[in-house]
Amino acid sequence: MKKSRSVIEAAHVSDKLYQSVRRVIQEGRRVVSRVANWAMVETYWRVGCLIVEDEQQGRRKAVYGKAVLADLAKRLTAEYGSGYDERNLRYMRKFYLAFPIRNALRSELSWTLYRSLMHIDDPITREWYLNECIASSWGTRALDRQIETQAYERLLASANPDRRRKRRELELTPPANVLRRRRPGRPPKVQKIAPAHFSAEGSNMVLDVRGGGGYGIIVAFSRRDG
Repeated sequence: MKKSRSVIEAAHVSDKLYQSVRRVIQEGRRVVSRVANWAMVETYWRVGCLIVEDEQQGRRKAVYGKAVLADLAKRLTAEYGSGYDERNLRYMRKFYLAFPIRNALRSELSWTLYRSLMHIDDPITREWYLNECIASSWGTRALDRQIETQAYERLLASANPDRRRKRRELELTPPANVLRRRRPGRPPKVQKIAPAHFSAEGSNMVLDVRGGGGYGIIVAFSRRDG
């Protein structure tokens, strides 16, 4: 009976120890993964920097430049594997151009996430997706989905409903019954005025103009009492 109890207690302690050791190993692997990922991102950034700097020295032009990159890829692939083929070298070049400031790189982001971000041309939009990616812990699939569905653009539209209204107004065709003014001895002329509601300073006249597409229609032209 004592032996059986000892076995049970030992098994309980063993399981507790196992779970503790397991957590330590998993945390260590995560740290190693983060360090390795950052080393990869930093290495690719430096490779892209060297390629761009070589281009800017003026030694590589058009076909010659392409041949140099192809030769570089061939030699690197033979020594380090397919991670440095011509396609990936072009990604590294683009990576540096999209993120030229090394200290601005974020260690939280993997190379695959940076590859998705570098395809966004607008720096402000790219920065928004970068920050949201970190804040929301997006993986590559989640980030790609947000980019494809234009999450940032939809956010801007919802925050500024006047933007959509103005866009619809610009798409309207000029109204047929626009205001025409005729002066003696001159042919009719279309008067183009912006939609507004205003009154002349120091005057007792009120003019109400409505419309879209840059043309206005006078819908009210009244005298103000007093």
